Amino acid sequence: QQDQVEDSFNIVDMADAFQSTYSADPNRGYSSCAIILFKKLNKYKYTNELNEKCFMPAMELFNGEGSYGNGGGMRCAPIALYT
Repeated sequence: QQDQVEDSFNIVDMADAFQSTYSADPNRGYSSCAIILFKKLNKYKYTNELNEKCFMPAMELFNGEGSYGNGGGMRCAPIALYT
């Protein structure tokens, strides 16, 4: 019998991991919007409000609509034209 690992998604852990990755190397080439989000998440992390407010930075930045992504699809889509 295999041990079963509970797979659960924790948005606060994910936000913390993204913010920590950004903080470790902020000159990695993040977009300006991502930098704003990470700085706001960092503020909430150090004021112990991350659990309650992890969605707030994105809602404030995109008026609750969410972003259209990071453009990765637009960058790799033209590859098909060269094959």
